[in-house]
Order: sequence, then structure tokens, then C-alpha cells
Amino acid sequence: MMFYKFGRKIRPDLFVEIGGKAFLIDVTVRHALAPSHISLSSQSSLRVASQAELEKTNLYSGLADHVRATFVPFAVETTGGIGVQAFAFIKQMITIASRTRNVWSPKELVNEIYRSITCAVIKGNYTIFSSNKNRSDQRGVI
Repeated sequence: MMFYKFGRKIRPDLFVEIGGKAFLIDVTVRHALAPSHISLSSQSSLRVASQAELEKTNLYSGLADHVRATFVPFAVETTGGIGVQAFAFIKQMITIASRTRNVWSPKELVNEIYRSITCAVIKGNYTIFSSNKNRSDQRGVI
């Protein structure tokens, strides 16, 4: 699914249909301790995730309306925080799972969602750390 906005192509990460509902999801992971986010993250917890949710909503809400789906900005911080809207979506998935009698019980679904998010954040953090370490090694910085 491709969409043009402000003269550029945009494409959300996921289109999910479950329990008779459609969701358009775009995932973002933000580093709340990055120099560009320090002033924002010092205001309150999850402030960086909240800002990311707002940015994603502004970008994708028109597309979601067009395809008659609910847009979910799924924002996660590298420090482990999960955005309010992402958390609400997880809770909604648990409710739907309990009604539809899926293969997984609601408890198993919760565990799998959090495990998947945690693994993705850890892999991302490792990639960033490894890349920075390699650059430091090449420059001879200890």
C-alpha cells in the first residue's frame, strides 16, 4: 500500500485485519536519550514516544481514512517505554483475542507481544552500539 504526501511516497509498516476491524500500523523506535531528544524526554516519561505518535498520526491519518482503517502509531523508546497508543492497541488485541478464541490465550498473546517488542528494541540497540563502536575503533577512539 503506497500513498503520496507532500510529494513523497509513504508506506505504513502493517495493515492488520482482525475481529472485523482494520488497522493501519506504523512502527517507530526512538532513542529518548539522544541529544536531539534530551530536552523533550526530560519533561516527562514517554514524551519522546508521544511526540513520535503525533508525527506518525499527522503523516498517516489520511491514508487510514482512505482505506477505512484505524491508524495506530506504534511508538517505542529504546529505554523500554511503549507509547500510549501502542499500549492501547496491545490491550485491544488482547480483548479481540479473548473474544475470538485464537490459538493463543490472551496471556500468551501478551507475553508474545512484549517479547517481540523487547527483542526488536534489543536488536536495534545492539546495531546502534555496534555501529558506533566500529566507527570509534576505526578512528582510534577508546
